[in-house]
Amino acid sequence: GSAADMEDRFKKAGHTRYLEYPAGKPVFALALAAGHTFTAGGDGLLREHDVASGKLVREYPKHTDWVYAAAAGAGRVATGAFDGTVRVYDTKTGEAVTTFRAAPGLAP
Repeated sequence: GSAADMEDRFKKAGHTRYLEYPAGKPVFALALAAGHTFTAGGDGLLREHDVASGKLVREYPKHTDWVYAAAAGAGRVATGAFDGTVRVYDTKTGEAVTTFRAAPGLAP
């Protein structure tokens, strides 16, 4: 069958969960920590969702470029964007802990 058929079969069997996410926004990275899923994508945002409910918990401050990487754990989540910017956030407050440029030769 098609991908749509397979999605419908998984849904009927209870094997699917859906996150609230804007239609047409690509997701490039997922990270999981402490019952939360972090999604990073082409709109420059990192979003945090509750795994049990699938509901959006928070959107983190926007990067200026696509976010391709996300890693979470120990009360922190880190993102990496196409422009070389890396941000580390505190997951309790949503505030940035640090920001730096990881691409050589680029000014901050």
